Amino acid sequence: MNDTMSPYQPPANNDTPLEQPPLNGRIQTPQLTATQLTQVGAQAAKNGLTDVALIAFLRAVKEERRGDTLANVANAMRQLWRFDEANKYIDEALQFAPQDGRVWGIKGAILLDQNRSVEAIAAFQNSLLWGGAAPYTRFGLAEAQLHAGDFKHGLRGYEARFEVNPPRLHAMPRWQGESLGDKILLVEAEQGFGDTFMFSRFLPRIPGNYIFSVQAQAVSLFGPETKRLGEAVRADFWCPLMSLPLILGSDITAALAFRPNRILPLTARGKFNIGIVWTSKAGGAGSPEEMRHGMQKSCPLEAFLELCEIDGVQLHSLQYDQDASAMTMDLVNQLPQYDFRDQAAHMMNMDLIISVDTAPIHLAATLGRPCIVLLNVCGSWQWGSGNTTPWYKTVRIVRQPKAFDWRGAMAQAKEIVVEMMEI
Repeated sequence: MNDTMSPYQPPANNDTPLEQPPLNGRIQTPQLTATQLTQVGAQAAKNGLTDVALIAFLRAVKEERRGDTLANVANAMRQLWRFDEANKYIDEALQFAPQDGRVWGIKGAILLDQNRSVEAIAAFQNSLLWGGAAPYTRFGLAEAQLHAGDFKHGLRGYEARFEVNPPRLHAMPRWQGESLGDKILLVEAEQGFGDTFMFSRFLPRIPGNYIFSVQAQAVSLFGPETKRLGEAVRADFWCPLMSLPLILGSDITAALAFRPNRILPLTARGKFNIGIVWTSKAGGAGSPEEMRHGMQKSCPLEAFLELCEIDGVQLHSLQYDQDASAMTMDLVNQLPQYDFRDQAAHMMNMDLIISVDTAPIHLAATLGRPCIVLLNVCGSWQWGSGNTTPWYKTVRIVRQPKAFDWRGAMAQAKEIVVEMMEI
C-alpha cells in the first residue's frame, strides 16, 4: 500500500540463503556449485535483477534439487507474478523441507500476493513454528491478518514493522495510553502519504493535546497543530501514527482529520468530470524492490484514454509530475497543483476519481469522494480481497483479471462509470 516502504520481504530476500563468501567468478562458469549459484542469485535479487536471479536459481536447482534452492526459484517467480509456477516450486520445496520456517515464509508471501490471505496466515504461522526469520514472518502474518479483515490481531502484529525498520529515536517516552492531562503528545507520520491519510482518521480521537508531525507536502492539509517531520517540537510523549489504533481502539470508521480549505474553479461544467492518477510515485525512486513494486502498481496512461469513448466524460489529471495534456493531445486536462491541498481542492470538483493504488486515492477516499481504485493482481492489504473495503465507504475496487492486464481492469471501470452516469 505504501509508496516508501517495501511490502513484506520473505526470508529469501533478506537473509542470504546460504552463507558463502562473495563470488568472483561469472554465472556462465559451468563448475559453479548450487551453493555458489544461489549466492549469485541472491546478489542479483538484492540489486533488483529478478530475471537474472531466476536464471541463477534455476541453475542451482539443476545442480542440486533441495528445499532451499526450489524455494528461491519460487520466490523469484512470485516477484515476476508467475504464480502458477511459484506455487509448483514452493510445494515441491516443502516436500523436501517440511520443517523449514524460511520455506514456509516464502509460501506465505506467494499466497498473500494471490489474495489468498487465510491460507497465507496458516503458512506464516507454520513459518514461526519452524523457526522462520521472525521479524519478517511476523510482519507478513500481520499483513495477511489485515488483508483478511482481522484488524484486532493484524494491527497488533503490525508493530513488527519496527523490527524490520526501526523508528525514529526520541528522548521522550512512547505513549501507551496514559492520561495526557495538560501534557502534549507528538504523533509522527510514517511510511507513505497514503498511510498518513488513511490513519489520520484516528487523530480526532486523541483525548488531549497533540502535535502531528507529517511529511512536508501534506502539512497544509492539516490544522495549526501540524509540523513537518524532523522539525523540532516540544512534547511529553510520542506515538507512531499507525500505532494509534492499538491505544484508541481498532474501530476504523472514518473521522475527517482535515478538510479542503480552498475552492478552485472548474472549467468543464456540464461534463462528467473524472480525475485520474495512473502512476505510483514509488515506481520512480527507492530500492530496487520498491521501484519494482511501484511500477507494477502503475497503469499506462493510454488505458485511461478509453474512458474518453464515453459520451460526456472529461478527464482531468491529478498526477503531480507528468503533463497529461501534452501527452494526450489535450484529451486530458492538466490541473495545476502545488501540493496535496491543491489536489484535495480539485478532487472536490470531480464527479469521480479513478486512480491506481497510490497516495491520491487515499486522499480522495478520506475526503469521501466517489472513487475507483485500479489494483494489480497483488493488491495491498488495505484493499482486502473483495470489491469494497471497510476503510473507505465510497471506493469501488477493480482488479486486473490477470497479471499486467490493465485494459481488462479498465473495461470493468468503464462499466461502473456508465452505471454512475445513468443514475
